[in-house]
Amino acid sequence: MLKTSEKVVSMPELFYDLIYAYAIGRMAKATATPVDGRLPLINLFEFLMMFLVFWTLWSYQTVFANRFYTGNLRHNIFLFINMFMIIYLSTTVNSDFAATKLPFQLGTGLLLISAAIQYWLANHLQQNPIYKSFVILLLSSGIVAVGSIFPTNYSVAFSLFLLAVGAAALGPIFLIPNHRAAQFHFDHLTERMSLFTLLIFGEAITTVAEVLTHGITVLYISYFIIIVMMFVGYFQVYEHGIDREAHTTGMAAILLHYPLLVGELLTFTLLHLWLEDELQTVHFFIAFVLSLGLYVGSLALFFAVYHKHGLNISHKTTVFLICAYIFFVIYAQLTVHLPLPFLFGVIAYLAINNLYLWRNALRPTKRLLHD
Repeated sequence: MLKTSEKVVSMPELFYDLIYAYAIGRMAKATATPVDGRLPLINLFEFLMMFLVFWTLWSYQTVFANRFYTGNLRHNIFLFINMFMIIYLSTTVNSDFAATKLPFQLGTGLLLISAAIQYWLANHLQQNPIYKSFVILLLSSGIVAVGSIFPTNYSVAFSLFLLAVGAAALGPIFLIPNHRAAQFHFDHLTERMSLFTLLIFGEAITTVAEVLTHGITVLYISYFIIIVMMFVGYFQVYEHGIDREAHTTGMAAILLHYPLLVGELLTFTLLHLWLEDELQTVHFFIAFVLSLGLYVGSLALFFAVYHKHGLNISHKTTVFLICAYIFFVIYAQLTVHLPLPFLFGVIAYLAINNLYLWRNALRPTKRLLHD
């Protein structure tokens, strides 16, 4: 794999990420609609599906920017057209996925085709097997996604759309050997992902702001502290634990950030719905501990895969994180009917995790410090 000098994230890229974060936040609010005190499984599946669509589109555009974006007129025209299409796509989302069939599936297909065209143009300037493979994968996925709007049977149409999105999302895994032959800026990719994750945290902050307009409560102060604790955990792993100069394709980082962001967004959404008495306690408890566990587990795997050389990574860290999670689940089950003790428990669990990682896993080993 080729690696060139450091690449800086540009303002248009940041603007693009902001649009995506807005679209994902809007999608989460539209699909997270409780029915009789619970989130139907079909709504959860649609949330995961739509999030996968947005994440896949964002990932392809980000990888393209990582390797080719120079800020020229052609690149910016594609970028801003895609921004507008993402905004439109987000406005079509509601709790009834079948009602969004035409605009959402058509828009997704066109965005995949747009990405294919960009890679095709880039391949003419800098030929590489991976770019040609991306063109074929994106173009075929886009055509199938557009074609999924024509079957009148919803199950058939949705299956075709799921096939297209699944192929686009998972196809690059089978192209990893070709990835290594392309120039790559892992520092740029990790910076983009960290900023995007920060924007998703920002979506949760807007929820707090909306509620606080009606008055300050201890419950929502605790909710805000939970957001801060989750952010601190991600920030310290990114800033002190990840080797951003690593010679890698970044494929695992992209794949791991999907469950990480899903867990992050679901954790905030479920907490808000529960505090507003829109979710049954038992249903909330199961969904919440799974979502928070998904976030913490994905972050731990991200750290384990890309950690800096010399950090104190050991089985003790894995054992600690597992045991801490088990104790938290037990405590949460005992206190879920008592909102304030429950929230304090969440804060304590996240704070203990952060402190442990900081004092034990994120410090260089004694041997490296001695050297």
